[in-house]
Amino acid sequence: MRKLAVAGLVCLLGACALVRLVRNDSRPAATPDGIRTAGSTPYAELLAANQPSSRTVDRAGASGSEGLDAQHAVALEPGLIEMLEAVARAEGRGNDRELEELLTALVGRIDRLRGILDLLESGAIAENHLARRGGVATLVSAAARWSRGGGPPGLDGPAFVTEMLQRLPRQSADDRALLIAFLSGSEVANSAVIGANQLEVVLALCQDFPEDAALYAQLLAGLPADPAALEPHRATLLAALEGDGPPALTGAVLRALLALDPSAATDAAKDLLRSRPDDPALRGVVAEALAGSAQPERAVDALLEMKDPTQLMAFDALGSRPEARAVVRERYNALLAANLDGRGRRVLVAAMGHEETPVLLGIATTDPSLDVRQQAFLTATVTRDVGLEGVQALRDAYARRADPRNGLGAFGAVASASNVLIHASGPARDEALRFLGDIARDPGAALPYRRMALQKMRPHVPPGSIADLTGLDPDTGDQAGK
Repeated sequence: MRKLAVAGLVCLLGACALVRLVRNDSRPAATPDGIRTAGSTPYAELLAANQPSSRTVDRAGASGSEGLDAQHAVALEPGLIEMLEAVARAEGRGNDRELEELLTALVGRIDRLRGILDLLESGAIAENHLARRGGVATLVSAAARWSRGGGPPGLDGPAFVTEMLQRLPRQSADDRALLIAFLSGSEVANSAVIGANQLEVVLALCQDFPEDAALYAQLLAGLPADPAALEPHRATLLAALEGDGPPALTGAVLRALLALDPSAATDAAKDLLRSRPDDPALRGVVAEALAGSAQPERAVDALLEMKDPTQLMAFDALGSRPEARAVVRERYNALLAANLDGRGRRVLVAAMGHEETPVLLGIATTDPSLDVRQQAFLTATVTRDVGLEGVQALRDAYARRADPRNGLGAFGAVASASNVLIHASGPARDEALRFLGDIARDPGAALPYRRMALQKMRPHVPPGSIADLTGLDPDTGDQAGK
């Protein structure tokens, strides 16, 4: 992915959106006669403007530094709007040298940076999409350069980034959302642009503007797992976790606390879940935070305590961590040996997506719980080609469906065979299609699962090969097998 605005700044989230927007509108805008634009003026001339001016603009959306009405009047340095347009065009053309020179000139002066904030807040360039996008790119570049310290002469970099964040509520909803998307999705030297230095101001925004708290919480998505940086904010983080903020905020705060104090954070997460047992969104973000950030043993313990089948994706995330896989395997084996906690075994199997296929197929045929066996087939087939051996194991388990000790019901068989269609090719895929056809034609299977099997196979077979199954379509009124 191309860098945005400054060497070393890589936008990991949302960058394509801005690049695409700029490129879709990279042609010079039509302008009134006599108004110079970045499209007609060499950018080197634009960089030559060094003296601030009290000149104002008074026409919203005008291309170039022509005025605004009194409602939108702001002090404007000559050439500033043109420079912002030039930033957008340089990014659209992929001209990194020009882009870097423009941005270096813009971010090196506090009056220019504040001028950009004034323009965005006033609505002065509301209809000038190039200038708006150039302004957003410039502010992100400034944050990337100065959020951790330093700054050009007369500019306290971190203080300006704090000011920029504090002024976010004054911007239009579109500009605010775009700037937040870029700030939260950008990295410098593998570290998020918005970090621990800005934690307090972001939490204040969430508290002061609860209707937009979920949006502001995105700024904390990249908080570093750095205990030394987070320690000064311990009390603030704990207070934020005890509040009733949006799930996105809770997840970000919990991840930070897990890095700072894993034991206390895990206990706080459990207390939070107990206090709001009927909040599925909260359960989701807590499960994700624990799965991705807690120490493996603590994560497994906490998630097993939840025993929430809706959080299987969190267990999958846990299993993607190499250091957690042995813990998951050991817990499953211990529970199986004692024939305890079928629900717990199921969620542990959901975390075994990185186990070898024979291990999962073995669980699918030997675990005493039908739910666990079904989960093992789903985990095995959802990300890989299980081959003919896997499809045959599905057939055999379905043939034993009446046996609660080692059979597999129609739903698990259809869902797993459908996964095989996605990930397999050749004989295994052909056999999965035949298996789905057999289930669709099975009068002993419940009608919803027969229809499900037909729906999954229909896009992959000639219509004539399933002509005998048209009676299963809902609009035929056929109730065979019900």
